[in-house]
Amino acid sequence: SAENMIAMLFGGRVAEEIIFEDYTTGAGNDIERATDMARKMVCEWGMSEKLGPLAYEKTDGPVFLGMQSSQSKEYSDSIAEEIDREVHRIVMDGYNKAKRILQDNLDILHTMSEALLEFETIDGEDVTDLVQGGGIDDLKKRHADKNREMAKEQEKGREELEKKAREEEQELADNMTGMGDPVTV
Repeated sequence: SAENMIAMLFGGRVAEEIIFEDYTTGAGNDIERATDMARKMVCEWGMSEKLGPLAYEKTDGPVFLGMQSSQSKEYSDSIAEEIDREVHRIVMDGYNKAKRILQDNLDILHTMSEALLEFETIDGEDVTDLVQGGGIDDLKKRHADKNREMAKEQEKGREELEKKAREEEQELADNMTGMGDPVTV
């Protein structure tokens, strides 16, 4: 749902607050996206219980390079204030949900932080393992297995390329011998 997406967008920001007790600019885009989604929920998608299933704003066609997006405002200043309050409420609900989830799973958050320090990036499979109680040693084993498998695939590909090159060299040599004696001018 849109509410869950907003909470997810706040995950990085809330993790910074919990772990470092500080903020960075890293979550800026996520906050902007969460706010935009909340505004669309209220103004375009009619997803506000307080304001009802109405479209308060609509974008007037596609935006082309060098043009501004134009939106029609077809509501009063008091409705604009209600919209602002609803957007704020939805964003803060998402923020609070993210904070509650991360605080309730602080041990997993710390393990994920350790994994990121160890591997720099982790994928969905890694996250699933960590959420299900796996540890750094489990990830190390899986990453080592993946690296071995990737090395095998690379070796296989290298051998195939070398074989193809030998075959092409042989074909070229066969074609050259079939041409007869060289011509001298």
